[in-house]
Amino acid sequence: MSWTRLVGIIAVVPSGLWLVAPLAAAEDPWADEVLDYSPVEPVNVGFDTPEKAVGPPVGAGTITPGNSSLACLGVQGGSITLEFNTPVTNDPRNPMGLDCIVYGNACFAGGDAGVKWQEPALIEISEDKNGNGLPDDVWFLIPGSEDFRYAPSPDRTEPPGETNDTDPENIMAGTIENPNLLDADPGNDTDEYYWGYAELNPTMRKYLDNYVRPDDPFHVGIDPRSGGGDAFDIEWAVDQDGNAADIEQFHFIRFRAFIDREYGTLGYATPEIDAVADVAPDVDSDGDGILDEYETRVIGTDPDRSESTLLALEIPADEGGSPYGTRLGLVEDRRGNRLELFAADPRATPGRALDTVVDILAPTDPGGPLPPGGGVKSGAVREFVSSVPDFVEAGVQPARITIAYTPLEIAGLDEHHLRPYRHDGEGYTGDGIAEVRVEPFDNRVSFTTTRAGVFILASTPGEGDNPVPVGHVYYLLIVTTALFARKLRARRAHEKG
Repeated sequence: MSWTRLVGIIAVVPSGLWLVAPLAAAEDPWADEVLDYSPVEPVNVGFDTPEKAVGPPVGAGTITPGNSSLACLGVQGGSITLEFNTPVTNDPRNPMGLDCIVYGNACFAGGDAGVKWQEPALIEISEDKNGNGLPDDVWFLIPGSEDFRYAPSPDRTEPPGETNDTDPENIMAGTIENPNLLDADPGNDTDEYYWGYAELNPTMRKYLDNYVRPDDPFHVGIDPRSGGGDAFDIEWAVDQDGNAADIEQFHFIRFRAFIDREYGTLGYATPEIDAVADVAPDVDSDGDGILDEYETRVIGTDPDRSESTLLALEIPADEGGSPYGTRLGLVEDRRGNRLELFAADPRATPGRALDTVVDILAPTDPGGPLPPGGGVKSGAVREFVSSVPDFVEAGVQPARITIAYTPLEIAGLDEHHLRPYRHDGEGYTGDGIAEVRVEPFDNRVSFTTTRAGVFILASTPGEGDNPVPVGHVYYLLIVTTALFARKLRARRAHEKG
C-alpha cells in the first residue's frame, strides 16, 4: 500500500502577502512516502496512522514525549518502510559525518539523561539502484552499538519488567539506565552505551532549524541546537555478510521492532516512529544562524542574504527559555534596516507558531494617502515581511523596527519630524506604531509596530538631511565663539606675563 502527502513553502508575492505555494515533495529533507506498514499487534491506541511517520517531527522535549505524530510498529517483527524522493547522501560536510536522523518518542526518565525510556527499532537502508521506485534492491543494516548482523537474526527476547536492573548490559527496552554509569570506570559516564537504533533519544521541540541538526549519538544528553533523535552515518551500513555496504546514498529506510519484552501494566515493547530527516551540511553562507539547506529546502529563504531568514517566536526551555523581554532574534540588511523581536508573557496557545519567516525589502511606494496631518511622503519605503503578520496576536511584543534612510530619500523634508506609517492596503496609517525615535546623526528612525508590512517615512517640508536644528546651530556657534575668545585672552595674558 502507498500513502502520499502534500507539502508547501511560504512564498512572497509582490503585494507583500505570504502564500503557501506548492513545492515538490522531492525538495524537503523529510521522508516523503510510506511504502509499507506491517505492524504486529498489539499496536498502541492512536498510533496506528502510518502517514504520521512522514513529514517533519513534532517533538515535546526531553521529559515529556510528543505523542501526536507517531506510527507504532507494534511488537517484535512489526515494520514500516519509508521513501525519500530525494536520496539521503553520504555528505562529509555534515556535522560529525552523520547523514540521517530518526525521531521517535523516547524521553529522559525524570529528566535524567542517564536513564531513558526507550524502545529501540532496527534501521535498514536501501538505494534504488535499478531506478524503478520500488524497495526491491539490496537492503543494508545499521548494526549499531550491539554490532548486529542479519545472521544470526538480531531479534531478541528480554525478561518481563520495565527496567534493566536485573541485567544492565543486555536489556534495551523500557526504563534503561546507562550501563556505563554502573561500571567501575567513571571516565565513560558521559558516553552512550546504546546507539545506532531508532527511538533511543528524545525529540526536542521545534526551534529554528534544529530538526536537520544531528545530536551526537555517542554522548549522553542532547546537543544545543540539535533536534535530538538518533543520527547515523551511511558508512555504518553492512550487507548480509557483515561487510561494509559501500553505498553513497539511499532512497528507502525501514524500521523493524526486534525486541520481545512485556512490561506488565505498561504493555509491550512497541517502537514508535515520528519522522526521518536528511541531515543538512554545516554550511551557513550568510551567517544568519540557519543552515543553507534548511533555507532552500524548508522555508524558501535566500541563504545569501542574512535578512531573508527565520526568527524564533519563543525559545524552548531546553535552549535557555524566553522569559519576558528576551530578545528572540534580530535581522539587519546591509543598509542598516533592521527588525527585532522580543518575548512577551509565556505563550501557551495550542498550535501556536514557533517561528516566523522574515525579510527586509525596498519596494516602491504602493500608493495611497497618508493619514490627516501626516505631512509629505519621503522616498524611504521599506517592507518588513513576516509570515506571522501580527506580532501581538502571535504572543510576542510589538516588533522593534529601524528604517535607515539616505539624504536623497528625505530631501526637502524636516528630518527631525520624520514619522513612520504602515500601508494598510489602501493608504497609510499610524495604527499600531509607537515609541518613535528619530536619530538624525545616524540617519535612522526606529519604532515599535504590532504588524509587519510596508512602511514609509513622512514629514513636514524642511531642510532635508540637517542633523542639527537651525536654532542649535546658532547656539553652538555662540558657544564656540565664546570659548575661542576666552582661549585667545588667556594666551595674550600669558604672553604679557
